[in-house]
Amino acid sequence: MSLVSIEEAIERAKKVKLLITDIHGVMTDETVLYSEDGSLRLRAFSHRDGLGTYMLEWGGIEVAWLTRTSTTAKLRAKELKIKRYIENPKKVDALEQLEKELGVRDEEVGYIGDDYIDLLVMQRIGFAACPADAVEEVKEAAHYITPSTSGKGVVRDVARFILKAQGKWEGIQQKVMELGY
Repeated sequence: MSLVSIEEAIERAKKVKLLITDIHGVMTDETVLYSEDGSLRLRAFSHRDGLGTYMLEWGGIEVAWLTRTSTTAKLRAKELKIKRYIENPKKVDALEQLEKELGVRDEEVGYIGDDYIDLLVMQRIGFAACPADAVEEVKEAAHYITPSTSGKGVVRDVARFILKAQGKWEGIQQKVMELGY
């Protein structure tokens, strides 16, 4: 379980200018479906996470999707017109590249992860979050653990938390109601 108070998590979330999210185990539940003949490999994505990504962007927060490699994630990112989709198994390298490109510091970065591969980034940045079903060590490194489990709206939960901390939630919520996502 996370070792920080909700107050500390809110203070950290107030500083977020860039949110990087892992994909598998965050936006998917890690299930991989295969067709009988093996020609199809499928994963499910939540619409809630797509909207959460848009909400962060509308709130002025840069968003990057980061994964080792994934054809299905690449298709989902293209569908949602994600500006920063990165395939790189070396997540710290990707973090450093994004920080340099956007001119942000570690304490201004948020990250959502669920497994051991995410720990080095989570321990370094300002605001770390994870789904409710993340591995125990990730939960211990997280500043915020979402009520949702993997693939069930984790990004939306984190978007809401950050945008509320930054005082932007009501305006973004109003925009969503007006647009009718």
